[in-house]
Amino acid sequence: MIAVDKNRHLLESVTFASIALPLKAFLAGVVCAFIAFSFGIIAAALVPVAVGLTRELYRHFTGRSANPENLAWMIAGAAAFVVCARLI
Repeated sequence: MIAVDKNRHLLESVTFASIALPLKAFLAGVVCAFIAFSFGIIAAALVPVAVGLTRELYRHFTGRSANPENLAWMIAGAAAFVVCARLI
């Protein structure tokens, strides 16, 4: 009975981690685009790309685990914000 509960907890944590990490990068892209939006819509589209690329390059060259998927999610968050801003 205890082994089943441990496995269930392990599966839940893996599922939650696979959803929470991309969501964090997505929301970082939205927030970064929101902050840059005061400089124009082009800045709102380009600044999150530059910030995400710089972050991933920093993580790569310092020996940490760089994940290009985080960059893609950050760009997706910025794109979602820019599309919503254009619609409003």
